[in-house]
Amino acid sequence: MTSHPNVLATNCFILAFRVPDDLKDLLDLDDDPDVIRYVGPTPPRSEREVDWVNVLQTQDRRPVLTIRSRDTSEFMGWAFLRPYKDDSGDWELGYRLKKSAWGQGVGTEVAQALLDWGWQQPQIQTIVAIYEAENTASLNIMLKLGMIPMGQRHYPNEGLLPYCAVTRPV
Repeated sequence: MTSHPNVLATNCFILAFRVPDDLKDLLDLDDDPDVIRYVGPTPPRSEREVDWVNVLQTQDRRPVLTIRSRDTSEFMGWAFLRPYKDDSGDWELGYRLKKSAWGQGVGTEVAQALLDWGWQQPQIQTIVAIYEAENTASLNIMLKLGMIPMGQRHYPNEGLLPYCAVTRPV
């Protein structure tokens, strides 16, 4: 049994573990102020580069998958489904997309693929997604996936944030 997917394919996208060639795309994504406006301040590029290089060497530390177009291999962003950072047993769904992917259905298709994978894992009973209250586009994706707003939940290093959850289908 695996704790995270290594590669997933959707109709339009390939999600795969990051490789060193992804580094520039990952750094450029967080250089766009529109992309990170709901994330808060990010460290300088040089610090993020050191962090991403470390992550690229230890996939289990942060099992984030890059999102690439099946047709063009264009980098679209990243996504993950991983155990939540507490003792609840919940799993967390997250994603970050480049601006050109916004409003194109990328987030919904990728998040649905991760949910579908998650329900194949017997240890996953509840999947949650944290969001910033102002980020209505992200909330709309969660609602499309059948997730339900649940109030607020503590997120490490950020405090209480709104979240949605969905439980294993019967």
